[in-house]
Amino acid sequence: MTTNLHSSATQPDVDADRPAGQTQPPVSSSLSMLKIKNPKSKIQNQWGQAMVEFAVALVAIIILVAAMLQIGSLTVQHTHTMTEARRLASQQAMNPATPLIALDAQQIMDWNVGQDRHHYTPDDTAQGSSWMIVPDPVLSAAHPDNLAILVPSNAVSALSGGGLPAEVCGLVKGAHAQQVDILPIIRRLVYDGAFITVESKTWLTWTEGIY
Repeated sequence: MTTNLHSSATQPDVDADRPAGQTQPPVSSSLSMLKIKNPKSKIQNQWGQAMVEFAVALVAIIILVAAMLQIGSLTVQHTHTMTEARRLASQQAMNPATPLIALDAQQIMDWNVGQDRHHYTPDDTAQGSSWMIVPDPVLSAAHPDNLAILVPSNAVSALSGGGLPAEVCGLVKGAHAQQVDILPIIRRLVYDGAFITVESKTWLTWTEGIY
């Protein structure tokens, strides 16, 4: 007797629990709904942001360095012009043949007290006056009429008669100017000019060659 046994593997029905009318979506559609994260893209975004921040910071640093260089150049030239002006004034003060010249500076009559309420501090402002005017308290205290009798041709009596203080007191002037080139970046961002002129003036008493 021959017995033929037929065995078949039973496949579970995956659609048995699915509601009627609903089919399983394709595999390609399911994969397309998956959100795949690429770690390289995040690194590239961070790198790009860092480059932008570095470029902005680099521009700010360049501007700051250029400003410091420009201020330093102006300071050096100001010191040079001031020293040269004093040298020229000293030469005129010690030269017996130096003619007296009129003073073109502003005469300071007095000082206005600043916000710190202390006299003769950096925040004080000067009260200007004309070199044609000499304060009366100064002249009256010296008694120019009596002084002219005791000391003829004195400076105080000459001032009371309308003399210019620059000529009567024997003041000489030294002046020097220097041009400072403007850096291109400063010219573009701050000051539209090729150079800045730094000028210094100094006045000294004419010693008539006594030294």
